[in-house]
Amino acid sequence: MVGTEMNGATRVIPGSHLREDVNLDMTLKRTRAQEQEVGWTPSEEDCVLATMPRGSVLLYPSATVHGASANRTSQGFQHLGFRV
Repeated sequence: MVGTEMNGATRVIPGSHLREDVNLDMTLKRTRAQEQEVGWTPSEEDCVLATMPRGSVLLYPSATVHGASANRTSQGFQHLGFRV
């Protein structure tokens, strides 16, 4: 399967793993109090969509802010993730 915008390709915020104020529990859907506590609000504009051809592998540090896009197709899409 090919990772495309329509079938749920992974989104990442490049360089977010270098921020000292980011923790592993951050998401794009946080409360206002959490945003003020962290001092940084990730936005959709910061995201890069990792579209890739069949057989590709995306590697990134686990502290990188990331997430899956919505699958807007009628076909299933499988992601495989593991931490080292």
